[in-house]
Amino acid sequence: MPAIQAADIADLVTGTLQDLGERKWTDLTTDLQNFFVLPQLIKKGAVMFRSGYGLRRNIMIDKNGNVSWVGLYNEDVVSQADYMQTMDVPFRHMTANWALDEHEVSMNSGPRQLVDLLEEREQACLAAIAENLEGKFFNEVDDTTVDPWGLPHWVVKNNTEGFNGGNPTGYSNVGGFTHARWKNYTGQYTAVDKLSLIPMMRKAAYKTNFKSPVQMPSYSTGDQRRYLTNYAVSAEMESILESQNDNLGNSVNSKDGMVMFQRRPLEVVSYLDDDTTNPVYGINMGTFKTVILKGWNLKRKTKSTYERQHNVAVTFYDLSCNWYTTNRRDHFVLALNTGGV
Repeated sequence: MPAIQAADIADLVTGTLQDLGERKWTDLTTDLQNFFVLPQLIKKGAVMFRSGYGLRRNIMIDKNGNVSWVGLYNEDVVSQADYMQTMDVPFRHMTANWALDEHEVSMNSGPRQLVDLLEEREQACLAAIAENLEGKFFNEVDDTTVDPWGLPHWVVKNNTEGFNGGNPTGYSNVGGFTHARWKNYTGQYTAVDKLSLIPMMRKAAYKTNFKSPVQMPSYSTGDQRRYLTNYAVSAEMESILESQNDNLGNSVNSKDGMVMFQRRPLEVVSYLDDDTTNPVYGINMGTFKTVILKGWNLKRKTKSTYERQHNVAVTFYDLSCNWYTTNRRDHFVLALNTGGV
């Protein structure tokens, strides 16, 4: 006689509910294992709120050249030049929405409610916003007229080692400003090991650690370096870390998630996993900022929008923001062959 299970008993199925796990669900909305932008860059304390139609920042491009060693009674030679230029960053605007018919609210209430329909749709919208922000921050700009300026706009790859991160594709300048020193540090490594990538990271970190010889008013909020890469690079780094430690105990992955560089963690960004150049970014968050138009930080507004759908309420999220750095020389990107820029 075949085994009988509960699902085979018609009366039991008809008269009994399964454990429905009310008010909870499993999130399968995205292929990304972690997020960097929405939870870390678009949050209280990590952003600046400003008004106006954009930002303008001052950049001192040179030092005074009137320095000389003289004898007694020498005549003074006085000249004066202009030392200040500006960069400009516009606000970029994102919108997202979700809709709900009032009939659905009535149906999704009382003892028949297994999940909160409003919460479900709002969370689905916020998940889409998070994934979109991740792509805009770590990808090159698709549309130069509407897209924000993410990391590859300001920190540009190049195969040549040195300050060679010039203009991103499609741009003749960065932030409306061009200067020989307005470039990030770059380099091409050949392997994730102690002969190629690691010494190159050490050199890049040194080269991008500028300190002014005199006290000047600065936009910088200090040395807040973060090192970002993908899983492929991180896994190789973890293997290197294990190989140099003779007392690992019984764990077969004792160094997973423990790689440090200059006493700071090497952070894995899931969005970079598809980047076959295996980049390593060194970003000083003291000069790399998120700016949001005051009052438009995922501003939420719900209203009925269509005359022919009078029972439909639509909730909108609007974000006006951009990313920028006040010093491109504070940052580096090292990668495998990039084809040059």
